[in-house]
Amino acid sequence: MADGTSIDAALSTPRNLAPGQTTPVVIMPAPLSPLGCNSYPGMFPRWALGGYTVLAYSQRGLADSAGEIQVAGPLDWSDGTEIINWVTGLESTDPDRIGCFGASCGAGTSLLLAAHDQRVKAVAGASAWADLFLSLYENGTRHILAFEEPVKLFGEDRCSKEFRGIIEKVRASPEPGDDVRKFARDRSPATVLRVDVNRAANLDAGVAARHSHKAGTEFRASLRLFCSSRFGGRQLRILRSRVWVGQGLCRRF
Repeated sequence: MADGTSIDAALSTPRNLAPGQTTPVVIMPAPLSPLGCNSYPGMFPRWALGGYTVLAYSQRGLADSAGEIQVAGPLDWSDGTEIINWVTGLESTDPDRIGCFGASCGAGTSLLLAAHDQRVKAVAGASAWADLFLSLYENGTRHILAFEEPVKLFGEDRCSKEFRGIIEKVRASPEPGDDVRKFARDRSPATVLRVDVNRAANLDAGVAARHSHKAGTEFRASLRLFCSSRFGGRQLRILRSRVWVGQGLCRRF
């Protein structure tokens, strides 16, 4: 990255492209997992065989990436933009057909990247959030495990100073302070997309239960739609169990 931070990434490109042929691009930020970008192994061959260039990467502090865990913070968005700059510099990629896929924190990062970088035309995600604060304090109840689990997985030394401070404040009191609210607000797609009317992003927070028995079926359906999308237009729909973005989703290119 521009600040010298090394990012763990994996790239897959289709074989036997014709001279001058370009491919759409799928960018996949990792979930909060020790596996990092290796959390998506089965998707690489499927998309490469379908004619997509795929780049998965581990955000700062995850897997073999240097730096500290930001939890979809501003550094993660800027890293995503740098990664798009790099992959669209390849001769075989089409800079006008860029989409993102992610799970959990990778989904949140994908949505925020799309909100800040107009080149992202489509997003599909699993277990994404629209409002991080409501996810962490649903029904006025502190979900402290949502903060503690990353610490168990990675250790506090891999979390950013800002995130460590927020963890301590959440541990100390069930009532969220202004800094906790700001931390969550800065990482909420709804915060950015709701006011960004000039870019025709239509936010619709659904009422599907996060742990619905239909979640797996819904996610597979959204993934099929994403894989067959044109990556044109920017219409956004969010359900708690899935996310998909795009226009012309049933058209193959």
